[in-house]
Amino acid sequence: MNRQHIESLSTANKTIIVNKINNSFEVVFRKQNRPYCTIHLNSCQQSLIDSLINQFLKNGEVPNNVGWMV
Repeated sequence: MNRQHIESLSTANKTIIVNKINNSFEVVFRKQNRPYCTIHLNSCQQSLIDSLINQFLKNGEVPNNVGWMV
């Protein structure tokens, strides 16, 4: 397994970490220094990462309208 750290974003109470694992992405969301959820996306879903990050930073929620497995 090849794991590569891509990006980290932090605010006062939210943190987002993006890692690339082989050909997929792992997006880790933390709220108030506690794990909130982790989403694994394959490379064809890469365009979703920005919208997930923006929504989480905006309202502290990750949309569950597509049946994420966390």
